[in-house]
Amino acid sequence: MSFYNYPELYDMFFTDKQHEKIKDFYRYVFEDKNIKTILDVSIGTANLTLPLAELGYEIAGTDLNKNMLEKAKEKFADKNIDIDLRICNFKNISSQFDKKFDCVISTGNSLPHVKNKNLKKVLKEMKNLIKKDGYIYFDLRNWDRILEKKKRFYILDPIIKENKRINYIQVWDYNDDGSIIFNIIIYHEKDNEIYDKKIFQEKYYPVKADFLVHNLEKLGFKNIKIINHIFPQIDDFEKMKWYCVIAQLS
Repeated sequence: MSFYNYPELYDMFFTDKQHEKIKDFYRYVFEDKNIKTILDVSIGTANLTLPLAELGYEIAGTDLNKNMLEKAKEKFADKNIDIDLRICNFKNISSQFDKKFDCVISTGNSLPHVKNKNLKKVLKEMKNLIKKDGYIYFDLRNWDRILEKKKRFYILDPIIKENKRINYIQVWDYNDDGSIIFNIIIYHEKDNEIYDKKIFQEKYYPVKADFLVHNLEKLGFKNIKIINHIFPQIDDFEKMKWYCVIAQLS
């Protein structure tokens, strides 16, 4: 069962405070660049993209999951913001548009959903939709750090709502083929009883920073920067849990 078929659960642990922090982070990353139009090729429910629209950028978005796109559409409509949303796979994204963008992005740790050998094609597809001197941007977990530490258990702070407690736990399984399964457990608790438990599995293919930088250079990108996500003051890569990469097309 895929977590992404339940956008209401996907959004449950995303807060207004996080929204504002992301908006501040985007100001830091994008404001000194000549960018007006942005395409997010993994927009999901738009948690990480709506802040860009609120900053005045013209946004388009794609995703594989219809349910996620419907939720994204609702969020933009609530803000009275027009957006071009399309269902498609980012492996052939360049065939879906007849125009190019100032910046093409992938948010939400989405690139590691594909194997490294296929990721090269995804990056090329993104490049094909970028204007001359435009930018590529993506954020993802620090898979170098994950593979070194091999931590298995992640527990988010619970949500307390109407005398109920909603818990979120991840258990990671490291497979022999190099992939990692995220076992996502969400359950409700009331009066010391557990109910409405859901378990999801998502597969990821870890991708290291050196691999990304090398392939961006091969595709003709320059000024490649790695920035800690949300908190750019952290500049020690080994301490970054989640980072973004931004680079300019030569």
